[in-house]
Amino acid sequence: MERIKLDYEPLRAAVARGDSAHIEAEARKLRNQQIAGLLVHAATGVVSIIITIGRGVPGCRKRRYEVAPQD
Repeated sequence: MERIKLDYEPLRAAVARGDSAHIEAEARKLRNQQIAGLLVHAATGVVSIIITIGRGVPGCRKRRYEVAPQD
């Protein structure tokens, strides 16, 4: 996945102008981008955990049946 790059330049320009409406709008955009990045990171981690668990389950089942008493 492509990494999200945060661009602080419009926020810096709004702060330099003292434009509070633009400051709020740019800060909101940055916050949304940051949250999106965190969600992508979390989703990637969850997928890798699910894959790891999926790979481990067949091995556990195999070992359980190997040690089960034979009738």
